[in-house]
Amino acid sequence: MRARIRLLSCSLVFVGCGDPNPSTSTDTSSGGDETETGADTDTGGAGGDEACDTLAVGGYEVFEEDDQEISAAEVASLCGDLTAIWPTMTNAPIPLLIRRPKQPGTNSEWPSVPIPLIVFTHGNGGQNGAQYEHIWEEIVPHGVAVASVDNNTNGSPERRAADLVCVTRWMASQWDSSDRLGCGFAVWGHSNGGEGAHIAAKWILENGLGVGSLSLQQVLGLAPRWVEDSHVQFSDGTGQIDEPGVPTCLIHGSIDNDVPGGAITNYERTRPEVGHSGGGNEKILIWAYDVPHNVLGGGAATDFGHKGLSSTQYLAKGREIAAAYASQCVRRQLFGELEATAPFVYGESFPGLVGTQQWWDYLPNNTGKRTLVFTSFEPPGQPQGGSKREIVDTFDRPTGGGFGPSASSGLIATSIEPQTFAGNVSVGVIAGLASFALSQEQAPPNNVARVDWAADESGTLRWSSVDALDLAGVRYLSFRAGSVADVDQDSCTAIGPVREEISFSIGVWKNDVEVVFFELEGLVYLPAQDFLEVPNANAPGTTRCSVSQFMRTIRIPLDGVCQDFAPEEITAVTLRFGDGAAGSVLIDSLEFHRSLDGGAACPK
Repeated sequence: MRARIRLLSCSLVFVGCGDPNPSTSTDTSSGGDETETGADTDTGGAGGDEACDTLAVGGYEVFEEDDQEISAAEVASLCGDLTAIWPTMTNAPIPLLIRRPKQPGTNSEWPSVPIPLIVFTHGNGGQNGAQYEHIWEEIVPHGVAVASVDNNTNGSPERRAADLVCVTRWMASQWDSSDRLGCGFAVWGHSNGGEGAHIAAKWILENGLGVGSLSLQQVLGLAPRWVEDSHVQFSDGTGQIDEPGVPTCLIHGSIDNDVPGGAITNYERTRPEVGHSGGGNEKILIWAYDVPHNVLGGGAATDFGHKGLSSTQYLAKGREIAAAYASQCVRRQLFGELEATAPFVYGESFPGLVGTQQWWDYLPNNTGKRTLVFTSFEPPGQPQGGSKREIVDTFDRPTGGGFGPSASSGLIATSIEPQTFAGNVSVGVIAGLASFALSQEQAPPNNVARVDWAADESGTLRWSSVDALDLAGVRYLSFRAGSVADVDQDSCTAIGPVREEISFSIGVWKNDVEVVFFELEGLVYLPAQDFLEVPNANAPGTTRCSVSQFMRTIRIPLDGVCQDFAPEEITAVTLRFGDGAAGSVLIDSLEFHRSLDGGAACPK
């Protein structure tokens, strides 16, 4: 029975959705309770110690310390225990570039208050610490000291982690200005160094730093290599950052010829849109369309201009994204500036020069001239009175098969309404990777449902027995969606038209009556998958067609059903596809969310 009571033109919460015009904000990112809790509560930002007050003074200048080096003898004395943990660690000297704030108009006068420390390590391929000055110039004036490893050598993520721990120990206890440090420290890295930051954070959280009294306050990765299960901090047993011990910030480009699949895999493992089961810290993931690996930092200018930007423009775009969003993560997670940074982590506006139109309007499918930077943000803490999430379907089914009822433990989807259209519904693999396999660098796949329909066809997927879930207090229905098209690998072009305005509807049922459905036509913008001919990092002098899909999170406030019934009375959910034109869409992670304040969708 489909007694459709009314059609709601609802205000959707697009987690990871920027307003096409950064000068104007809409309610799509701020209309829900998530914005209020993420921006205004005292539980966000810095983890552990109280936030630093250096930023309140502000306006510092960058002072470049003389190049320094941790000698072999100091490495052996201070970090000898690390060789047993990470055998790739040696007693070789560790050269450092140190940047720290100074009072304006002085030669080298320090801030009058203690400052936090950021320890950074670069990736492989001839990178060095000097290739990240664009970031230090942005964040050091906030009042932070940066110690950047500058050894210009390759190394495993474990070696990068050992360097991070050793440098932090030395800075905290042996550096001649260690008494100036306070408010804790952060571990950062790029590429292999980004995974190294995760490894170091996990080890420090479990074992302690071993010297001094500084506490870990943040982990930040620039295009980090996808993080292996054993390296994830506070893993819940599935290789996911379920309860991060400290705030986490990841900045990715969609096209990454060095870390194929990294952005998608790290998105899955940080799960920024699905919440914490306990009192964890916040997670932020920044995803920028058409941004290759080394333009964020490291490496020399490379001709990436296959879509319309010169190498100079690509570098300017990538470096601005890295510096501007790293700055927001520093201000938020080290200094506790929650309200001022909320518009950027919620995607309501764009920091710095990120919205420069020429960096985005050349893309052939970007008809709306949008700034294609998407943020996924999960505030800290847990809702009052229970878990934040009630999972309907993770879409974790055997790859390549038809889409039938879920048999996985813990999933609620017990029946799928028979398809009324000839199109295909199947489970496929999305890993954001190129069309070739790397023996050790292949990111683990993520299963999603792909729905294809022909012109003038329609069909419905139905999840029944949803009432078996505990829906008390839920306020949002959430799912991830993505645009998808087949790609000709030889020409590196899309086969057929690419749809970015996907029209479909979501119905919620009470018993056998579809009480309310939410029509998404014209409201959901899904960026076309990113595909670009890029230099092949594994075969110098050649190129390859790199493909990346990104799944946007769409969160629907359930307060629209309140005049008819309470959300906890929902018994089934349907997704209805087909709008007169052929199309394809990717669907993943269908679930209900509660708010952090424990408030119900329907006030009593």
